[in-house]
Formats: sequence, structure tokens, C-alpha cells
Amino acid sequence: MKNFKIEPKNILRTFRIEEESNMYIYNLNGKEVLLKLFTTDNEEKLESKRKKIEIMSENKAINDEMGNIGNAIFDGKIVGYFMPIDMEYVRPISEYDRRKDKIVVLKRLKEKVEKLNENGVFIGDFDKNDILINYSKDNILLFNLDKCKIDGMDFDKKSKNIDRFNRKCKNQENIDSYTLNLFTIELLERIYKPYVINYLISNELPKYLDTKVNRSIIREMNSLNDSYQKRYLIDDIHTKRM
Repeated sequence: MKNFKIEPKNILRTFRIEEESNMYIYNLNGKEVLLKLFTTDNEEKLESKRKKIEIMSENKAINDEMGNIGNAIFDGKIVGYFMPIDMEYVRPISEYDRRKDKIVVLKRLKEKVEKLNENGVFIGDFDKNDILINYSKDNILLFNLDKCKIDGMDFDKKSKNIDRFNRKCKNQENIDSYTLNLFTIELLERIYKPYVINYLISNELPKYLDTKVNRSIIREMNSLNDSYQKRYLIDDIHTKRM
């Protein structure tokens, strides 16, 4: 993995500001790319992010899924990383209006998540603002991989969904299927994230998701325990019922 020293003059504009990082459109050797720059003052958390990026950048299978171009270096230390981006052809998953388009994207996302899981990377929580897709829906960029769980290093920040899974289920390798199923409902039914679990407990599945397999998945999610299996709602969907 290549290392690139950050040159402030090459920062073109701000892309997004987060709690512990900033994202910029950056001129890297004449090409516009995305720079994710860590801004946390917590040295322990910063070192964790550095180690995670190093591990992922040294593993080709993981790096191919990340789309990492190279590590951002300042004062000899990794302070962020570069990812490919073409602002003319990409947009966040949150901007897709048609449910059928969202389903296509969710299936691509599931494939990427499974490949990352196979290589020991777990996303934990899915945020629609962290997922960028090109218009062909073939390429998906995840902005939150520095927050992931990998090689004994835990998630940077644990949501209520992660905490619930950890309390009730010991099979950590299944956590992304659980949180991705919650994200699927959130995105397709436009449910406010904190209410998704209550929604699943109190409501029947919409017709396009209402299958024997999916009802079984929801029962397992609602009565979460060690027997929870890695299955995805998005695998058994009926677009004709929409």
C-alpha cells in the first residue's frame, strides 16, 4: 500500500465533517480523490484507527473491497486514508428514492459485507451517510471502515444495536447480518433508525418482504440469542408485490 504525504494546498474542498474525522476532496497527483482525515484527540482511539487501516491496506482482499488508494501521512504517521471518488457519477444511498433501486444497492452491499466478513472485518452499524454508490450501482464505497472490528480491535463506537447483539448473542461473526437486516428495514420502509426494532416487534412485514423465510429471520431477531443464524432479509424479496 502506498503512503502519500498530505499537502494542505492540495485540499480542494470539504466533503463532510464528522465527529472524529473530516472528509475532503483532494488533488492527488492531478486526480480528485476523497481524503478521510482523522481528527480525534483520543490518542488510544487514533492509534486503533491507524492499526486498522494498516491491517486492511496490507490485505489485498480487504483492500480491494475498501477501494483504498493509499494511506495519508503527516509527520511520519498515518492520519487518514485516500479513496477513489468521482463526484459526477456518485451519490449517497440516502438519495435513492425508488425502492427497487435501493434493493439493488442493498444486495450489492450484502455481497461486499460478506467478503469483508470472510476476511475478518465487521462493520457493526450501517449508516446511510457512510455508503456511496456510483450510478451503475456496481461500486460501493464504505466510509466507516476505520471504525470497524478487526483483528481483536473492537468497534470504535458501539450503537444500541451493537450492544443489544453483544448482550444476547455470542456469535460475533453474525453481527453484520443482524445490523444489515435492521438497516434494510430502515432504508426500504423509511423508519427512523432508533425505532426499527420496535417496528419489527409491533408490525407485520410489508408484502414484498413477507415470506416464510423472512418471518423466521424476524422471529430470530426479535428473540435474539446464541442460536441466531446469519441470514439476510434482502435474499428473499418479491419486487412484484411493491
